[in-house]
Amino acid sequence: MSSGKKQYDVFKGLLSGNQVNTLSKETIMSCVAEKALSDLGDAPVVYVLHDPCDVRKPYSSDMEDIGKVLSLKKTVVNGYSSFNSVAVQPHEQQIHLLSTELYSNVQANYVSQEHLKLVKEKSDEQTPITDKKGFVIDGVKYNLVISDTYINGSKIAKNQILASSILLKKDQPNRLICHVLDREFDNENIFKHIE
Repeated sequence: MSSGKKQYDVFKGLLSGNQVNTLSKETIMSCVAEKALSDLGDAPVVYVLHDPCDVRKPYSSDMEDIGKVLSLKKTVVNGYSSFNSVAVQPHEQQIHLLSTELYSNVQANYVSQEHLKLVKEKSDEQTPITDKKGFVIDGVKYNLVISDTYINGSKIAKNQILASSILLKKDQPNRLICHVLDREFDNENIFKHIE
């Protein structure tokens, strides 16, 4: 299985879960973003394409926090959601990954846009908050909204728009950035956020 003790120890650590040299997703994405920034150089204009995407896992059921997404045939299947941001320069055919975020609608800190709106509208009321299906929004979801520690597609989009703008203007404050978003994010809040 291995050619020497060193390789054996690496395999042993990897298989046992005790691997000491692991990278966090934050470290990896930071390196990816810095590489993109380096590749863009002093480009005066950059388009940032933001795109949500479903990662479909229709035959998986035991994966951690696997949620529900739409298949290409518009049926509900198991899977995850992702939000990706890439930078491109006009008149060039290269894309530069700035960030990607994988999340699920069953994660403990996920709050749907509908529930978020209800909590914000009725946070002063003493009666339980119920959604349009009659389900009561529990205290955990309520506290996530009040403490602003929830996630959902809209919040991730806003975070990536802000992070990409900060990154791309870090060394080039006069750089023009055009954010291009899918129609899913065609709303006034996103436009105000970009402004």
